[in-house]
Parts: sequence; C-alpha cells; structure tokens
Amino acid sequence: MKKIFIFLAVGVTVIVLLPLLGNKVVQDELDNRIKTLSVYGLQISKNTEESTYFDAKRHYEFVLKDVDKFSKYLQRFSYNQLPPYMDAMLLGVKIGVDMEYSNFLFDDSIGVDIYPLSLSKELTQDLQKTDMEFYKHIEMFLKDRGVLYHINYHVSSSSFDGYFKNIQEEYLLKDSSKMAINIKKVIFSGEGPLIAPTVLKSEIGHINLGFIDEKGVELSLKIDDFFSTSNFESNSTYLSTANFKNVEYKVAGTQRNDVLFKGSNFYLNASSNIQNEKGEVYLKNSFDKMSFKTNLMTFAIDDFNSDMALNDINKESFEELRVFLFDSKINNSNGLDKKFEKSILKFLSKGFSFNIADFSIDKFKIDNKNIEGFNLMANVTLKEDSDFSKNIQEVPVRILQNISAKAKFVFSKDMMNIIYKDVPVKMIKYAKKQGDDFVLNMKYENSKFIINDKVIK
Repeated sequence: MKKIFIFLAVGVTVIVLLPLLGNKVVQDELDNRIKTLSVYGLQISKNTEESTYFDAKRHYEFVLKDVDKFSKYLQRFSYNQLPPYMDAMLLGVKIGVDMEYSNFLFDDSIGVDIYPLSLSKELTQDLQKTDMEFYKHIEMFLKDRGVLYHINYHVSSSSFDGYFKNIQEEYLLKDSSKMAINIKKVIFSGEGPLIAPTVLKSEIGHINLGFIDEKGVELSLKIDDFFSTSNFESNSTYLSTANFKNVEYKVAGTQRNDVLFKGSNFYLNASSNIQNEKGEVYLKNSFDKMSFKTNLMTFAIDDFNSDMALNDINKESFEELRVFLFDSKINNSNGLDKKFEKSILKFLSKGFSFNIADFSIDKFKIDNKNIEGFNLMANVTLKEDSDFSKNIQEVPVRILQNISAKAKFVFSKDMMNIIYKDVPVKMIKYAKKQGDDFVLNMKYENSKFIINDKVIK
C-alpha cells in the first residue's frame, strides 16, 4: 500500500511540475531566434510573459535599429537586396510579435502573430506634416493589427503553415485623392527555417490595389488566384512553379499616357540541378492571353509558350559564377569586377549546351491587324576550350570554331510579309514554303552558316 502511495505521489508531482518547468524545447528555440535577431539590428523594446498551467504566452515589441545589419542578415538566405531608399522607410519601424505555446513537452507547436505597430520615424514625420488625418488613420489601422501574419510552427518537424490577414481598406485623402486596398485569402505552408524554408507553398485568392489622384488619374493592379510552390535542396538545386489566373495593370485618365495590361493563365516553371559534375537549368513559361494597350497602339498575344534549357554545365565554374553574382549585388568594387569577369570566362571555357525546345506564339494582334504566329526550335553548343580566355582577348574569331548551332523557324505568311517589308533580313529570301507556312532550317558548323541546305557567305 505504501508503494502505491509513493507511486501516486511521484505521478502527481510530475503532473504538477511538468507545466511549471515549461516546454524547454520551445523556450530554447524562441530564445535562440530572438538572440540572433538582436545581433542583426532588431532590438527588444518590450517583453512580457503570461503563463497558466496549460500554456504560455509571450509578447515582444522589436524596433529595427540597424537596417544595414538586418539587410545583410537577410542576404544570407536570399539573392534579393533591399534598395538604399528603403533604409529610411524601415529605420525605427516597430514590430509586435505574440507567441503562444503549450507547457507540455508532447506539443512543440508555436502560434505566432507578427504585425507592424508603427511606421519609421521619417515616414511618420512626413505624414504628420502633409496629412495628419491620414496619419491618424494609419496609426489606428496598425494599432488594430490591420496588417498581420499568423504562423503555426512545429519545432520537431520544422514545418509551418499560416495566413496573412484579409485587408479591405478605402480612404479619401486630404487632397481628394482616393486609395483602396483589397487583399483576400493569402495562405502558406512549408518546411525548414522560416527565414529560408526548403519547401514553400503559397496561395493568394485576390489582390486589388487602387489609387485615384485629385486630377482623376487612376492607377490599379489586380491579381486573381495566384499559386506557387518551391523546393530548395540548395542554392543551386531547386524547383519552383508559379501560376495565376488573371492579372491587370491600368493607368487611366492621363489623356496621353494611358496603359492597360491584361494577362490570363500565366505559368512559370524554373528548376536547376547541379548535384552531379554536369548540371542543368530549365525555364518554362506560358500564358493563354496577354494584351497591352496605350493611346498610341494595341498589342495582343494568344497562346505563348517557351521551353528552354541550359545543359552540360560545369558544376565548379557555375557555382563560382553564382557566388560572384550574389557578391556583386553587395560589393561593387573594381577588384570584384575583375574576379567576376574571370569567373565568366572560366564558365564559358568549360562549354555548355543551350536548347530551345519550343518558343512559339499562336496568334498576335497589332492594332486591328490579326497575324498568325510562329514557332522556333534551336540548339547551340559551345565546346570546352582551355584557351578560351586567351583566344577571346587576342583572336576572338577563333571562338567561332567552338560553336555549333541548328535551328528551325516556322512562321506564317502574315509574318513573312511583315519581316520582308518592315525588317529587311537577307536570310528571309531563302525561306521555303511549307503548306500555309514558311520554313527556315538553319545550321552553323565548322564556321559555315547554312540555310535550307544553302551555304551563306
């Protein structure tokens, strides 16, 4: 009987102490992330904690004190760089972060809300001078967490999902200008670190941004049904796809410079595999319809498709070139420029193959003229040449001996008339008729250029 009481006492003690000790795994993860952010320019201005038997809540307020440090931190995970003019817009921005997690070890998920609390000092002063009422509106909008990211992060599996809060705002400015923002159904999920995930999926149901100034000039952007998926094994091995149903950009009321751009069913696929000694990069994109209209002209395209690849890439030289492309965005010194040039020459000296499986347009329209389209297939190979750098500087013509190419260009009678009349090209006279179309079979080999079996001199 005594043993049973001891067992029960130990069990009760564990149950009582477990949440009091807290979820050490989650706490350590949070503390490590916060320390990292503090090192790179985000300082804590407020920190509160509230804990119950079952869960714990933390509230942080961060102030961006050093934009340069924070920007360089982000550049460790992305090729994108914040433009210089963003420094003043971000310096001093205050960001609120609310975290909630269980005190029990079997649940290692963290719920996180991230939201801006105030604008930068420069933007605040500017708005207060120009339009105090609008500043108060923005201040209240941010106070009510009008812009908010919610993330559910699972520490053990390094997976996450979340959403961006819907926004529907309209406002009449002091000078009678109008602005409107409508963002709906933004959700995402992924795996890996939040700042540099290995897998990321996102979906946007609708974006509508609009502005009309006091003179009636209107600017607007609309995007419907955007989807994207990315898988990153490394900086040089990845697969990304994106597509959206509709996009529209409009500038109206200018009298001279009106613009209307529309597109539907855009698709983009980009992938790279540099795991083996020889690598490859693919890029595919297409759309059903695209139109561009101004006061001077109308241009439209139906059924565009592009399928291109860069094959037989030397892994070592490609990686070196990739690193220099990244570094050149941060440091534009003369020494780096020379190394960058040397890296390009090294990459070219290793050779590669560029292939266009399909580059085609079914139909297009210029003003009121309908034109049947074209199709292009091509392959260009640059052979490996250890003397490439020397030859291109001393005897550039020798480089041509390393190049071989072939292409097939099929185009309509409408295009034949346009090319022959408006863009005089000597090779067009060698085109052969094939049904309702014209064909150019082109080849370059051993320093000879051949079109439809005829050597061109």
